Amino acid sequence: MAVQTTVKKELESLRNSVKREASIKSNIFDCKAVVTHIQCMQDDSTPLPEGCPHESYEAWKEAVEKEKKGYESQLLTIAKNKDLITAYEKYLEDNPAV
Repeated sequence: MAVQTTVKKELESLRNSVKREASIKSNIFDCKAVVTHIQCMQDDSTPLPEGCPHESYEAWKEAVEKEKKGYESQLLTIAKNKDLITAYEKYLEDNPAV
């Protein structure tokens, strides 16, 4: 009985993490758009915006790419969590509480 309770709690946690998938994909899309915008500004020799915390366009792009990699890593974790959800659901199906 205790194992099923633990597995159910873990399932709830994993399902909550999967709910963030659409938001993370949106963030990745936004990062790609920002990099494109930065590149256009750089190509047009537009000066860095006033108050920009980055010293150069390259530093700015690197910061955005780093952020994007973090989101991509989160997507990989979500993919693993989906597999775990499937496994835990199968376990609960095969081992009902007594």
